[in-house]
Amino acid sequence: MPSPKTTSLPLGLRLVSWVSYLAVLIVVVIFFLVEHQVATIRHNLTQQQDANHLATATANRIAENLGRKFSIAQVLKSAIILHPDINQTEFAAFAQTLMLDEPAILDIATIRDHKVTHVYPFEKNHALIGQNLQQNPEQMAVLQAAEQTNQILLQGPMPLLQGVPGYIIRQPIFLQGPDGEKEFWGTASVVLEEHALLEDLGLTALTDRFDIAVRFQSGTQPVSQVLGDPALFKSDAQISDFQSGTTTWSIALAPNTTQAIAPWAGRPMQILLLIFSSLALLIVWYLDYLRREAWQSSARLRASIEVLPDGFALYDTEDRLVLCNNRYRQIYAQSAPAIRPGQKFEDLLRFGLKQGQYPEAVGREEAWLRERLAAHNAANSILEQQTANGQWLRIYERATPEGGRVGIRVDITEQVESRQRAELAERRLQEAIQALPVGFSLFNQREELVIYNKLPELIDPSQVTASGPLTLGQFADLPWRNNPRFQLADRQESSLRALLPHIRSTSCEFLLSLDGDIEYKCFTHRTFEGGIVIICVDITDIKRNKQQLQTTNDTLRRTLAEKNALEQRFADVANTSSEWFWEQDGEMRITFLSSGFERATGLSPDNIVGFIREELSEPATPNESLETLQSVMARQESFRNFIYLLTTAEGKDIWIRTSGNPIFSPEGEFQGYRGVAADVTQLYSALKKAEHADEAKTQFLSVISHELRTPLTAVIGYSSLLSNTQMLAGYQTLKKQLSETPNPGIAAGVDTLVTEVTGFAQKMRSSGKQLQTLIDDILDLARIEANTIKLDIQPIKAQPLIESVVEQMQALATEKGLELTWDAEDVTVAGDDVRLRQVLFNLVGNAIKFTQSGSVSVTCRQDGDKIRFDVADTGIGIPQEQQARIFDRFVQADNSSTRTHKGVGLGLSICRDLLHLQGGTIRLESEPEHGSRFIFYLPVQPTDQQAAAG
Repeated sequence: MPSPKTTSLPLGLRLVSWVSYLAVLIVVVIFFLVEHQVATIRHNLTQQQDANHLATATANRIAENLGRKFSIAQVLKSAIILHPDINQTEFAAFAQTLMLDEPAILDIATIRDHKVTHVYPFEKNHALIGQNLQQNPEQMAVLQAAEQTNQILLQGPMPLLQGVPGYIIRQPIFLQGPDGEKEFWGTASVVLEEHALLEDLGLTALTDRFDIAVRFQSGTQPVSQVLGDPALFKSDAQISDFQSGTTTWSIALAPNTTQAIAPWAGRPMQILLLIFSSLALLIVWYLDYLRREAWQSSARLRASIEVLPDGFALYDTEDRLVLCNNRYRQIYAQSAPAIRPGQKFEDLLRFGLKQGQYPEAVGREEAWLRERLAAHNAANSILEQQTANGQWLRIYERATPEGGRVGIRVDITEQVESRQRAELAERRLQEAIQALPVGFSLFNQREELVIYNKLPELIDPSQVTASGPLTLGQFADLPWRNNPRFQLADRQESSLRALLPHIRSTSCEFLLSLDGDIEYKCFTHRTFEGGIVIICVDITDIKRNKQQLQTTNDTLRRTLAEKNALEQRFADVANTSSEWFWEQDGEMRITFLSSGFERATGLSPDNIVGFIREELSEPATPNESLETLQSVMARQESFRNFIYLLTTAEGKDIWIRTSGNPIFSPEGEFQGYRGVAADVTQLYSALKKAEHADEAKTQFLSVISHELRTPLTAVIGYSSLLSNTQMLAGYQTLKKQLSETPNPGIAAGVDTLVTEVTGFAQKMRSSGKQLQTLIDDILDLARIEANTIKLDIQPIKAQPLIESVVEQMQALATEKGLELTWDAEDVTVAGDDVRLRQVLFNLVGNAIKFTQSGSVSVTCRQDGDKIRFDVADTGIGIPQEQQARIFDRFVQADNSSTRTHKGVGLGLSICRDLLHLQGGTIRLESEPEHGSRFIFYLPVQPTDQQAAAG
């Protein structure tokens, strides 16, 4: 803005003016320098105070964070004290609940005898199981220190077994021994990854603005540098020391850059100096200066509120918006279109409600609006508010001197989420404690019950009085209040109240007994915060199990004595048997041969033990079976009755039969073979001769059957012609001649001759058919034994098949006066149509043949994945002693020479073999004089869907 014109002044006055201006300027400069030095000192003090406050806050955060992780190790210790024999599955289930919301924890493990025994997560850390920490001197030193001092220790930073740097919390675990002394069980370890831990503690976020150094000393261990330069502890940095359990921490914090002090416009003294100098030097431009200063002040105010990280808004006395920063508009993004100067606060709220800006108001908009306006008008409230995007705000509203309202919206989302995570962690801890199989109670420093689960009935902490929480003294009276017969079984004190001095000590154990039958073992422990933990375990079953264990031990001793006797008998048998026992190690070297080997082969075991089979002399005869045996053993498979050649001491090849099983360690590692062997030379030679004789018999039956069938076919054919004499040309010629020259005597003789010839021919044909059936059975038997019979397995409808067979056999049944019936479900069977018909004809024919009166029935139904066929009759039945052999070849129920029903006993044997070839089975149910039932099964033909799925 242009300055007003000035009039010219005399030189003296102008000199005086310039001197005055110069004097004022000098004074102003001197005052400005003094004020700047004071502001610098104040600024430095403020920085030091900020560093001190930040160091304290960081120390509190580290103590709280590591306290949770130390608590995890202590909770794991308590769980193992209660359940020392915990397995990996139980350990993983328990550790999973402890690791929730703990990103810095790499794994949780237990160490016994310097070896890792349990670990979680198992999938990522299973390679740690069994690792011996004696090979790691750095870790062993801390493990031994924890065991010797019985203190929880923190170790690190150091290279972890996973290959990354980190820290390990070591919690020693001692169990109560049988003699009352504490016995070292092992160590619970909580492994922390270094980078994740530093982020979890919030240390990495400080390095941008501060030089920070962190160190700790756990117990009597050397000081460990966690972060930063150790020299910072010897500088002017702010140092904060604090204790976390047995670990002493030190934090050194100093600004890493020299921050500029506030600009001169932000310091009241310099503003006054500026106003004074402006009045003194620019009095002629006074009004213009005031306008310019007002504008500059307004601009500085706007610039100041814009750089605020929080939302800022100013409302006038009529509750209309005067100004706000962009952060305010960002926070209320859905209401941003309505946020402009002049808008009333209530109108902005209503606009936000329509836009869904306030999720907590949904469903109660008007009530929420009244409450919010009331808090706004009171101008002395601090509210927490959630926006539609999930952000949490803390709202500070105050009245201005003029009666307006100024408000600040601070983003506290991280604090709220941290608080919610802490509440969730506490609920999870509560649930974990509730899930413990033992009673658990935790008292704070004031001996007030704060956490408990459902304890045994004798101690029920739910009896909380109306006046406040249950105290330790009230807790001590609960068992006798519930049941006066309780007593302390292992203490001289008569009640828990008398035992309170011991309970308040570091640790205490006592035994509560009810009538000597129910017993509870109780343990107390003083926490590092001064509280008391009480754990009660029902050991009634343990006591009973101990008695049962004694009984079991007595039984075990008797069993061991019997085992020794059995071993002696085994040794006696091994030394006298014609068979011998052998063993081979994992490299297939022979490690043991019993004395039977030397008796059978003449070879000394001393010359065999230590060698593999390939290193021994080969038999003179090629030995393919031995190569097959070696391939089976190379696959580490069991084998039975392998026969191979072996050369004896006299140079003679003998046949050896051997069986063996592979030996594996509990970890599944192959350790060799153990088996039995015998000299079967005579038996094997006889078997070979029998096989050759059987093969010759089969070939003979096949040849002789074919040779018999050829002339028999002609006999049956000619007998058929003779049974129809009237069709012969000679007969017709003779009849014609007799008709032309009648002669009653000759005609009668011819008729008699024809009748006799027809009868004889029919008997010849019947006998031929019977012989043909026998020959067919012999041929089928030969084919089955030679494994040359061919089957065509196809889907077969059961109903038409059975109906066809019954129709063909109906005449035979009717001839004997029998009722032949059938009943079949609509099912499809997988089989060979010709051979299945042969089986049904054979079974139905047998049923008719052996039934004199009554009925024969054929039924078919599905039974699971099989089709069941039943052929039942009311005939003579089969004696019990014959049923086991009825399906053998050449076997009949009546084998006497005077039997009524003829046959050679091959039909049922062939039926069985044909069914087996089709994947079926057959069995018999029979009672003499009441009939028989033959039942056979064949596979169901799968549907298209089943076949596709298969």
